[in-house]
Amino acid sequence: MILRLIQLLVCLFLLSPVQAQLVLDEHTSDIFLTDQNSSFGIQTGDKDYYWIETKITKTTSADFLIECLAPQLKDIKACVLNQNGDTIRFFKTGAEYVFEQRYLAHKNFIFPLNMEPGNYTVRIGVRDIQADELYFKIRSDHFFTEYAISEYFFLGCYYGILLIVLLYNLFLYMKGALRVHILYVFYIIGCIALSVREDGMAYQYIFSSFPSFNFIFNSYLAKPLFLSTFIIYSVSFLEIKKYVPIVKKILIGLLLAYVFVLLLSLPFKALALVAEYVFFSVFILVYITSLVIARKGNRFAYYFFAGFSMVMLSVLINLLRSFNIIPSTILTVYSFNYGIILEVIIFSVALADKIRIIQEEREQSKEALIIQLSENDMLQQRLITELEEKKALQEKVNRELEAKVRERTAELQSANEKLAAFAKETDRLNSELDRFNYSLQKEIKQEKISRIYNQIVSYEEFLNTYPDDESCMKVIQQLKWPEGFVCKKCGNTKASDAGIWYRKKCSKCGTIESITANTLFHHLKFPLNKAFYLTYVEFSNIRQTDEALAEQIDLRKPTIWAFRKKVEERMQEKGYAKATNWKDIVLDEI
Repeated sequence: MILRLIQLLVCLFLLSPVQAQLVLDEHTSDIFLTDQNSSFGIQTGDKDYYWIETKITKTTSADFLIECLAPQLKDIKACVLNQNGDTIRFFKTGAEYVFEQRYLAHKNFIFPLNMEPGNYTVRIGVRDIQADELYFKIRSDHFFTEYAISEYFFLGCYYGILLIVLLYNLFLYMKGALRVHILYVFYIIGCIALSVREDGMAYQYIFSSFPSFNFIFNSYLAKPLFLSTFIIYSVSFLEIKKYVPIVKKILIGLLLAYVFVLLLSLPFKALALVAEYVFFSVFILVYITSLVIARKGNRFAYYFFAGFSMVMLSVLINLLRSFNIIPSTILTVYSFNYGIILEVIIFSVALADKIRIIQEEREQSKEALIIQLSENDMLQQRLITELEEKKALQEKVNRELEAKVRERTAELQSANEKLAAFAKETDRLNSELDRFNYSLQKEIKQEKISRIYNQIVSYEEFLNTYPDDESCMKVIQQLKWPEGFVCKKCGNTKASDAGIWYRKKCSKCGTIESITANTLFHHLKFPLNKAFYLTYVEFSNIRQTDEALAEQIDLRKPTIWAFRKKVEERMQEKGYAKATNWKDIVLDEI
């Protein structure tokens, strides 16, 4: 976080630790553990932890406690030793344990010091720490109670205000307001995510039973969510793409770089500090860009600059409080939260002002539109007058033309009557010619069929009448179902094509029947028109050898012999002896 990074830099380069007395008497209320009143990094038997040791002298029977102000610490041990070095109290907690295991249901880690007056040694061990997470205070129970009540009250107000502003902007967006409202809603969600990460409220009220997910949320989700929503909202609100488009590309690059470095910090812990620098650089860049855009004439950028200045001021206040330059109170401890609140309020005022200006521009546009419509109406009236004059002139021209047209029409009418009589006679002759042609074609076709049925014709003439399987299928269909389809199984007369037209599916029982089923040509393995010709040859008793037929119709001799044998047997069956035409033996029953 920005606050922690600034605190670390100031700690290293600017400020010195503040002295505090570790004598617990009736006047003691709040003591910050520093390197002047405690020993940091002492060596103990447990090398997996970083140890802090504090010598305390308790002169009162009042109760005290140690509060850890870094709720993200994964594992903490605390033990109290008496003058003989014996451990009289021991505590173990941290963010990797479920919330219910804590001694006190508080967002921070609490270790009670309810001992009799005397001299004691307190040791605190922390595992997997960051350099800026050693925030420990010794507080009296009375001070802690008053402080905790006020703390939770102000946090409730903080989150309540954020939720109210979030819902208000969400309703505005749903009612058709600007797109920036929904981006503002996402930005507030990012602020809430960052805040619950920093103050530990997420673990107490949301992830209390899921410490692993709480760690993932705090370490790798909250800050990227806040950073991405902040960038998207800033780019839209400040119209960065319009004023300084290069900054938008830089911000996207910084966001990707931050996520990349954050993921790399999993195996390489040293990169965590680099990620903080990248994180902080985004806000510095946006802060400077808002001032640049404001100077270019975007008045709303001044709102953004002022709102973000509140956040920067709150970071400075929190920094000074951390090193006891200013006292630790509810107002100073949560100055960052209040900075966010002030920023949200200023941003909301900016959005309201933007909506007001847009509405004024719309009103001005409406007035300009009304004026334009009035001018258009005047032009329309003038145009109507001109059109009426043109219409009168056109009517005069039309009357003159009508007189000439009537004269010409009389002449054309006489000619049309003659043409009509001629056309009528032509139509009569054409009609008679068509009937003659139709009769002639029909007689020719009938002659061909009669020759096939009753006379000897060549194979070439036969193919002219039955050129392919489709023509043969139509003949079989007419022979099999002269009145239309009839189901062999149920007698139903309605059917549909089962994939291809010569396979019928009964609409009642679903039986599928091929046109060739129950005919001489069922399960035929060669073209139908050749089978037709072989049937015709055998039925007509045309004396041709199998060899001659094989060469003529391009079939194997065994195939021809087998089919001729089948036709011969069909003709010898009872009933087929009455057949007078080769088509009469096609069906299984006649």
